[in-house]
Amino acid sequence: MRPSLSLVAVTVLLACGSGAQGPAGPEGPAGPRGDKGDRGDPGLPGSPGVGVELAGVDAGSADCPRGGARLTAVDGSYVFVCNGQPGEQGPSGTSVVGASEPAGVNCPTGGSRFTAGTAVTYACNGAQGMQGAQGPQGPPGRPGRGRSLASSRRRRAG
Repeated sequence: MRPSLSLVAVTVLLACGSGAQGPAGPEGPAGPRGDKGDRGDPGLPGSPGVGVELAGVDAGSADCPRGGARLTAVDGSYVFVCNGQPGEQGPSGTSVVGASEPAGVNCPTGGSRFTAGTAVTYACNGAQGMQGAQGPQGPPGRPGRGRSLASSRRRRAG
């Protein structure tokens, strides 16, 4: 008699399940990227924002000894944003002297010369642009006072 297919399958399964499980194999390579999914439903509306009023806080106050700002919400709650401690004194700077620079080797169309210690830099004017198109004719002028230049001369001569 021939064993049925289902009996063979049960026998194979029982034979495989009777031993200890072996170690996990190495991870396989990543599969190809899938298609982009459908757009999701919109989320619920967020809670309304809170209006805030900004007011300066003078130096010397108990809340902000070096000054700062008070932010007050419409519900009356508030928070202080205070100025920090002054930083360390930085190194002394270099005085800069500015002067007009005539047109010449340093600036073909003139400009400004700035001297800081022994360093000199220039800020030069750009080249003159092209003449623009003529604008439209302006409106007529106001009428004169009724006397012409010729009539004024006749009176003096006479």
